[in-house]
Amino acid sequence: MKFTLTGFKEGDGLRRFAFECVGAVKGSRSVVFVGADVGLARKHGIRLQELPLLCLRLLETLDDERVAGPITLTEDRMIAIQAEALDVAEKRSHRIHRRPSAVAGQAWRTTHQ
Repeated sequence: MKFTLTGFKEGDGLRRFAFECVGAVKGSRSVVFVGADVGLARKHGIRLQELPLLCLRLLETLDDERVAGPITLTEDRMIAIQAEALDVAEKRSHRIHRRPSAVAGQAWRTTHQ
């Protein structure tokens, strides 16, 4: 399935994100809502801008049958998905960074005779 965020509603301390789901079978379309507790996100240092992505990651892990009704991003899932994202970011930051050459940009200035 493919998911596209179409909007959200906020109330009672929850953000309910609407995702359009396009199924693999004949391109069937449906809408699914994923609720995320804003207070829990703040408690765990998750920015509000990251919530739609966390909800998308949750949807991608669910079976097609479980995507049929409203879904809640639980505290455990929120922590697990965020920890996984931080782990990937940390691994990226440990890549070997090459320092630029002291003569970078000088090659085009030399003339070859």
